[in-house]
Amino acid sequence: MYNFYLYHKDLKKPIRITDPAGWDSLGKSLKRDPKLHGVFFEYTPKLKFVKDGKAIIHTLYERYWIEAEIILIVKVYDPTLRQMVLDYRGRINLTTLEVSRLYATCNVENTGFLQKFKNRSDVKVNLFSEVSQDGTALPAFNNSPVTVNLPSKTIKKVVNAVKGDSDMFDEGFLDNSGAAFFRDIKIGLFDVNIVELDGYNGAFSSFSSDIVALNGYLFPIIEGGSYSFDFNIELSLSVTIDTFDNPLANQQFDFLWGSKNDLTNILSLNLGPNDYDSTSTDLPLVTFTKNFTISRNEILNLEPGDDIYLYCASRINFDDAGNGPAQYAGEITSGYFNVEALTTSVDTTAPLILPHEMYSRICQSITDQPDAFRSDYYGRQDSEPVAYGQDGPGALRSRTNGKLLRGFPIEDNEPHQSWSGAYASAQAIDGVGAGLEVVNNYEVIRMEPLGHFYKNEEIVRLNWVEGITKKVATDYIYNELDCGYKKWANEEFNNLDEFNTRQDRVLPVTQLKKELSLVSPDIGSGYTLEFTKRDRYQEASTRDNDNDNEIFVIQLRRSGGGFIVDRDEDFTTLTGVIDPGTVYNAKISVARNILRNGAQIAASLYLLNGSINLAFSEGNSTLVTQLAGEAAPLAESDPIPASMLERALWRPEEYGFKHKPNWFQRMALYANPTGYVSFSETDKNHKKGYILELVPDQSTREIDFTLLRANL
Repeated sequence: MYNFYLYHKDLKKPIRITDPAGWDSLGKSLKRDPKLHGVFFEYTPKLKFVKDGKAIIHTLYERYWIEAEIILIVKVYDPTLRQMVLDYRGRINLTTLEVSRLYATCNVENTGFLQKFKNRSDVKVNLFSEVSQDGTALPAFNNSPVTVNLPSKTIKKVVNAVKGDSDMFDEGFLDNSGAAFFRDIKIGLFDVNIVELDGYNGAFSSFSSDIVALNGYLFPIIEGGSYSFDFNIELSLSVTIDTFDNPLANQQFDFLWGSKNDLTNILSLNLGPNDYDSTSTDLPLVTFTKNFTISRNEILNLEPGDDIYLYCASRINFDDAGNGPAQYAGEITSGYFNVEALTTSVDTTAPLILPHEMYSRICQSITDQPDAFRSDYYGRQDSEPVAYGQDGPGALRSRTNGKLLRGFPIEDNEPHQSWSGAYASAQAIDGVGAGLEVVNNYEVIRMEPLGHFYKNEEIVRLNWVEGITKKVATDYIYNELDCGYKKWANEEFNNLDEFNTRQDRVLPVTQLKKELSLVSPDIGSGYTLEFTKRDRYQEASTRDNDNDNEIFVIQLRRSGGGFIVDRDEDFTTLTGVIDPGTVYNAKISVARNILRNGAQIAASLYLLNGSINLAFSEGNSTLVTQLAGEAAPLAESDPIPASMLERALWRPEEYGFKHKPNWFQRMALYANPTGYVSFSETDKNHKKGYILELVPDQSTREIDFTLLRANL
């Protein structure tokens, strides 16, 4: 037995109306969301309101048009309480209204919390705002955002230069006013095959005074780090003098190499007139030529400002004082100059928001409800607005945006994220689902691993069920995985060392083609983070960065009373990257994300016992990691066998049947829709299935069951 009421603020109170036509097909349907995996309630059919119901709806439509907020309230008789109880509360959708002589026909849809949640799921929310979408004041978080020190990640940069066709110089004649002539000759290379160090300059130049004071460096050191140098250069240097005015006594050559504050004389020669390799005469001019080889292979630990110099300091001594001219010329006859730098930057800080606060703020904002989210998985002992008994497994996966990484002021540069984007990231990284629950008489969004929404709990046991059918659930079978991170390439360097990229994997299913997308829109790349972080904000600068508004995920760990970046501390094995000690986000690598989604993926390996094989990978797939306590290392490129995955929650088969449950069974289905239904054609040998959809027919009191076979 049902009673129907309409409510609008103009009515002052709910008004009971004549039962609408079509009410016999009306019922509270249950439907599992294929993406969120939670089970939601729906009232789907159109209703034809008659008499008083039609009059109320038509009057309010004429007064307020489609914006009229008309609420349908349905009450049902509870035989245990012997009274009418609330069964459903929904909104009349006036955009579907059709008015005829007898009827006002329109759809009924969810109202309040759930409807706002669905309709605003793509709205980007200011994660630091304390005002919801409709202006409702939201509670402030006392400890969010958290400011965290971001240590440098090592970035490898190289220079590879070789002799060019024009690697020579000619100074022309230079007058000397004494008995000696000094010259600093910079040695450089024109042809650069690879240059990744800012400011590298291989051009020739020479100086008549202190080359360091005049910044005659080969290249500046802008980023500190460990620099490996390997060069071998063959030089032919010549000096031409007027022997009548100033006959040559000797020439001193000193080849200096190193940083500005630590120059080393790597070759010193004192040459008399007879010590040159060749002499040519065109009196009164004589040209003396000497061939040299200078080489070095060493590692220097450099700081910003430790500029690198490579030059020859030459002093010509004459037998007699006078004003004779001298001319320098030189040429690199062969050689190479290679640099491999493992660069670092200074530590910086950035404001980060932890996941429980992020998901809470998004749900609060789009539903206009101050208490709107729960998650044991993302909750912490000190999370807000709700604290938990312990930190959940995903509790320390923080977020921020590119501007805050660069050091922009937090005002007007807050990160924004939508529910859709935040959930896509959570699903890709952690394999979670989301559903609706009631806590303290309020509806809230619950986000947990999928097992929470496919519980090993019996809801009801149905005996003597007739007409049971079974078919393959193709929507739950996948033969391809698209997984990893949507954006990672920084168009700079080191792309081939980045492991938080994107992978295509294949499963041994051959009879259908269906892809499961597990791609995070958030950036997990340590290199992209580091390059963004190094592009520091300059006050009054208008220069932007491609990643300014992107969301970055950063795995943290607790330290004392605060948080620090999680690096390699918990790994017994971490190989396949340039500098393991400076990695970011190794715990959320692509292969580890796949394992956290194992309970869903494993169903596609039902009876196959195969592996998830790598078909294609961007970036670095050679990373190998092993956390303390793990039985074996995990290689990003290796096949992932079914034995490594969590037990599948379901088998990809659907059961269908119609059955008339009693009142208590019906109420149990609505009260706990995430458990399983046991059913049998007799009163034994029951099969088990999770609710995909339940559609009631009030005229027959039957429910049309569609169940996903439980793997129990």
